[in-house]
Amino acid sequence: WRAGVADHEVVVTHVPKILGTFLEPKDLRGVVSAAETSQVGGKPSVPPVILHILAFKACRRAIKFNDHLEQAQMQRLMRELSRCELPFQCAHG
Repeated sequence: WRAGVADHEVVVTHVPKILGTFLEPKDLRGVVSAAETSQVGGKPSVPPVILHILAFKACRRAIKFNDHLEQAQMQRLMRELSRCELPFQCAHG
């Protein structure tokens, strides 16, 4: 499909895939639109549909209550958490 953005035209030749998730045409239109208008501190920001996919993927694979972990896995997790800037913040923010 083709999408018009102001005086520019965007031609999609490949379907974008983010971490295994294909963008739907409506999502891609949102990405194109956000690229034109979304800025944080004068720099382009990440379109909301991309953030949604990333947050969903992060939670999907997260360790949950009652998950069994080996001692080595727990130690690795604690080491990795100790290196995080915000170790207890959910991927959703």
